[in-house]
Amino acid sequence: MLKLNKKVLSDFGLDIPDVIMTGLSNELKEKTIQQSIKPSNQTSKHLNKRKNISNLNYEEVKQEYLQQQEQIEILQAKIRRLEHVLKLKDMIINELLTILQHKQPNH
Repeated sequence: MLKLNKKVLSDFGLDIPDVIMTGLSNELKEKTIQQSIKPSNQTSKHLNKRKNISNLNYEEVKQEYLQQQEQIEILQAKIRRLEHVLKLKDMIINELLTILQHKQPNH
């Protein structure tokens, strides 16, 4: 495994001495063993903490979604208002064109 890691790192242009790689590998093995020996109480605390974080993330995403929905509704209302204003302006233009046509002498 050490050779594989060294090869992968060398592909990225990183030349790490064997002593450091061995030390990191041994440290990782020790941490893995320690984590597997941890009492289940710590594991359940960790799971509860992750669950709380997940719930917090869910609430944040939900709140962001609701804010975006509110923004969408506001923008849709603005679009409806602008469409209404556009129709009113079209009506006024048509009325003015009709008045203008009646006032022009016939050719």
